[in-house]
Amino acid sequence: MSLRLWKLLLFSSCLLLLLHAATAVFVSRREASRLLRVRRVNDHGLEEFFPGSLERECMEERCSLEEAMEIFPAKEAAKSFWYKYADGDQCASSPCHAGACKDALNSYSCVCPDGYQGVNCEINTRTCGYRNGGCEHFCWERGDNGTVLCGCAEGYALRDNGTCSPQVEFPCGRRQRQKEAKHRGGDDLRIVNGWRCEPGECPWQVLLVSSETGRGLCGGALLNDEWVITAAHCIVGAKTQGGLANYVIIGEYDVDVWDGSEQYLPLRRVVMHKRHVASSSSSSSSPPLLPAPRRRDYDVALLQLATRVRLGPSAVPLCLPSTSLAEQQLLVPDIHGLVSGWGRLGEGAARASVLQAVSVPFVPHAECVRALGPAVTRNMFCAGRSADDDGAGGGGRLGDACGGDSGGPHATLYGDTFFLTGIVSWGDGCARRGKYGVYTKVSRFVPWIREVMGRPEVKAALPSPPGAASRERSTSQAPPAAAGGATQEGTS
Repeated sequence: MSLRLWKLLLFSSCLLLLLHAATAVFVSRREASRLLRVRRVNDHGLEEFFPGSLERECMEERCSLEEAMEIFPAKEAAKSFWYKYADGDQCASSPCHAGACKDALNSYSCVCPDGYQGVNCEINTRTCGYRNGGCEHFCWERGDNGTVLCGCAEGYALRDNGTCSPQVEFPCGRRQRQKEAKHRGGDDLRIVNGWRCEPGECPWQVLLVSSETGRGLCGGALLNDEWVITAAHCIVGAKTQGGLANYVIIGEYDVDVWDGSEQYLPLRRVVMHKRHVASSSSSSSSPPLLPAPRRRDYDVALLQLATRVRLGPSAVPLCLPSTSLAEQQLLVPDIHGLVSGWGRLGEGAARASVLQAVSVPFVPHAECVRALGPAVTRNMFCAGRSADDDGAGGGGRLGDACGGDSGGPHATLYGDTFFLTGIVSWGDGCARRGKYGVYTKVSRFVPWIREVMGRPEVKAALPSPPGAASRERSTSQAPPAAAGGATQEGTS
């Protein structure tokens, strides 16, 4: 064979070998992956001797939480990585406002800073509108640093946890005898669908009497050992029944029975709000306790006693609220107030001889105006039910004050303390369907009341240690003032 032919055969053989080698180098992606996996699996267990690699375990292929645990020595760190790796960072949008966000699988949770609550830390608890700022009685907001300050009613000392500790034997708003809670039925037990307010259950109740008959004329509420609050229309209406007697009765229960707890206390002066304008058409033939519309506004008066009250289980004052406490915590829907008096047991019925009480829910202003018209001003509020229901108080029946209950208290319990929230003022009949009782809104008159009584506005104070003296004047000090004829005046 010629040399030329051998060269040609050798060249062809080399070319075939090169082509075969090139074909063997390149394999499909699936085949390559299979070979790589086999290699990892068949590494004779050597991988188990080395710590987990983030790149090897979770970047080259999809890893599990168990594999992530091998990479991160800390369990929380492994979970933190895994949650973001599995479904993304749920905290990326900063949903927790000022709080710290903790990522989870398809969810997140917020760790809120002090002063904030809620799923997303969206509720600022450093406001008096939220649970009264954590204060037992009064709350003030400090705009400079977003905190709140607490204060207490007269006769209490502020503790460092926002609670109020009684510093006198008979502090305002704390009755000594707790109500034996059962709503007793029967028509003979009604204010209008109420119950007997047993001795000590309504210890702030005061009875105003007619100087002509000596019988009950209106109700009132004890504010301290020297002052009584009532409705201004009671003072005006008393003129049609011989005038208001020169004394009031405190500690009364059954007007037909003397039980020894009653205190007959003479009056020193009567102070009506000067913007309460009496009707010129008043006469003995018109009911004095259901005043004409033009007599309804600013329906508040104060009676100063000439002799101080002996405070005790049957004579305990109501606490005056702050405006914010009353309007943000007490006079809100579904909160009930306690109303008491010796008024009529129903329209056209006789007056009660035994003190009655009824629990009535607060009614929003818009609903009150809808039911009773524009005569309802911002100085008033409504309470009661428009129809029978299953709510609390009165067994679900229509409960209401009635003629003779005027001037009496609407008291609201907050925590363990009763506050004066209203004064029985007027209504369209008694416990009528679609109607409500109307009350003077005491929160609108707190500055006026304190000014007339000479009591300064309650302010926030530093907390007092247990056993410290009250920061306000005790209600048991000062000798009784000399008795004398009551004088009447009006102040704005």
